[in-house]
Amino acid sequence: MDICGQNVGVLLRKYKVLYISGLKKFQKIISGLFLSICSEGIVIEGKNFPVLCIPYSSISEFKPTTGYGSVWRYAGSADSFHEKMIHIAYKDTNGGEVLLKLEMAVAVASPRANYRACRELFTFIRENGFDSKFSKEKNQQSDIFSQIEKLSDLYRAGILTETEFEAKKAELLRRI
Repeated sequence: MDICGQNVGVLLRKYKVLYISGLKKFQKIISGLFLSICSEGIVIEGKNFPVLCIPYSSISEFKPTTGYGSVWRYAGSADSFHEKMIHIAYKDTNGGEVLLKLEMAVAVASPRANYRACRELFTFIRENGFDSKFSKEKNQQSDIFSQIEKLSDLYRAGILTETEFEAKKAELLRRI
């Protein structure tokens, strides 16, 4: 399937979503959008909204988060405990970082259906290995910080000298 000049592959799943934030051009919530999971990337489209084609390789983070329960009249306190929000961090065609925030909206008046759909989406992504196609840039940074924390523990335990700790820390920080 060719959309916006890119081959996004075969359509595998389609979900109704709300746009919350992330694009400078759109400062308000937009309903009636669709998030399509394709074999080569993600497509977001809808009336009065640009077609966004996001190849998996440009995505550095794709995660579920809890909802904005107090914003919506139908939502209750359960929204603060259940994941129905979708955060997609990616590089746009100009190389700029974008954090797109969407809300699962398969059933506007039924938050539970949205929670289930969100779980199903992320299970599908994980079980089909699409998450392995995401950019490793952000993951490498968090791995480096994790390594620095471990070095710090070794230094505090007296296993590394201050000189060894500082040298290894500087080496890791240069990788960022």
